[in-house]
Amino acid sequence: MKLIPKKFLGFWVIVVVAIISLVFFLTKDANKSLITIASGENKFFVNFDLKTKDQKNLSKILENLQIPQNSQEDLSFELDSTSSASLAHLIPIKVNPIISTKSISFSGTVSHSPFIEKLSPKRIKVPQDFNLAVFAPNVLDFVTTRNLYPENLVNWLKNNFSPTSGQYLIIFGKNAQFALIVEKTEIDLSSLKSIELSDQSETSYKEEVRADTIFYLMNIISSEGKSEAVTFFQQENWVVFASSREAAFKIADSLQSKNSTDFPSFNFDSDSNFLLFFTNKQGEQLSESFINLISRQNSGIANPNLQKILREVEEINFALKATRFSGLISLK
Repeated sequence: MKLIPKKFLGFWVIVVVAIISLVFFLTKDANKSLITIASGENKFFVNFDLKTKDQKNLSKILENLQIPQNSQEDLSFELDSTSSASLAHLIPIKVNPIISTKSISFSGTVSHSPFIEKLSPKRIKVPQDFNLAVFAPNVLDFVTTRNLYPENLVNWLKNNFSPTSGQYLIIFGKNAQFALIVEKTEIDLSSLKSIELSDQSETSYKEEVRADTIFYLMNIISSEGKSEAVTFFQQENWVVFASSREAAFKIADSLQSKNSTDFPSFNFDSDSNFLLFFTNKQGEQLSESFINLISRQNSGIANPNLQKILREVEEINFALKATRFSGLISLK
């Protein structure tokens, strides 16, 4: 079985900006004035001008998160070459935040739109225990670079899950299961049985019926040598690729409004290019599987500041339309 190498693709840089912006706001800057992200010497720099009230609120947040106050000085970061090129295209990024001791709302602009696609996102039903939901032109690459799927399966996904209407990625459950959802009226999911997996038996494909819905299961061997049954199904105009049989059943139930909630649950423009919602409910703890998935490494060696901050965050929402964006970060 030929494997697809892991690499960090430029399309996902906007998610990185959204999450890294959280780190910026909680370790560097949050004010009613102007924050500017600029580039130079193969690095990105965050320049800011804090108002007195916002400086006091920020200091309180840093104290609660046990982050040194001097982290507000000389903030810079680096990205891989692909993501750096994508982010550099958006420079300068200008942010106008408003900060309290428990939340940060912000709005701003980028110099160019990161997406050329004109999309029309819709509000969909997702599992109540989701941690991250994203709508974007392409989230498939995020999935395939974090899971070493057989090349033939990846090619099938690219040929069948690339609609012009955008894609949804939902990460949910204690084991960070995920589902990729697209709106598509015509697709032949039975064509999955023609995919050849050279090092697996002919029984790698099967179909299963549950509540009048046909589920198409592909048994594959993961990069860790474990057997996984990635699962596909169609429900009305929604086509779903799920990380497991159980994940597919849960998404199918949520699309029928069973144990579900809305995404997006916040207000958004009907022609938004990118929507993100992260939630970490009070009294709950982010799973190590979730940290591993979004950071692409074991939680034991993942950025400790990222882990600490995300576990203290209750909610992030972020919306981008052309060159303008807005969002909210709420702390526990």
